[in-house]
Amino acid sequence: MHVDQYSGAVAGRYSYAEYFPVAKTVSQAIALHVGQRFGTLSFWISFLFCVGVLFLCITAPLMWWRRRKHGLDAPRGYLPIRSTPWLIVVLVILGLVFPLFGLSLILVLVLDRLVIRRSSRLSDGLNTIPAPR
Repeated sequence: MHVDQYSGAVAGRYSYAEYFPVAKTVSQAIALHVGQRFGTLSFWISFLFCVGVLFLCITAPLMWWRRRKHGLDAPRGYLPIRSTPWLIVVLVILGLVFPLFGLSLILVLVLDRLVIRRSSRLSDGLNTIPAPR
């Protein structure tokens, strides 16, 4: 609704029915995102999600502490990139859709290949496979 600032009279109305389909979709998505779509159900879903995140924040360090071998190193993970080419495709698509995620993947890869694997001290401390000499 548009109101004249001087007289207070209604200058024009624009209802939801007159929205373009994209505007309707965006409006509904925003309402869903801020929890206005399903009332108390949205509150409880958000509450359970937050409790789940808190639970993970508490239990993750405890699980790591139990699985560690010695010192502060973590168990070595195994990511079979060469035997699962679909994983590379998924990572490339995610990197294109979410550019900051793609940039962080490239940064971690460069850091791993050029810094960590070339330093025996870092490689031992982080429990990684050193680069062949």
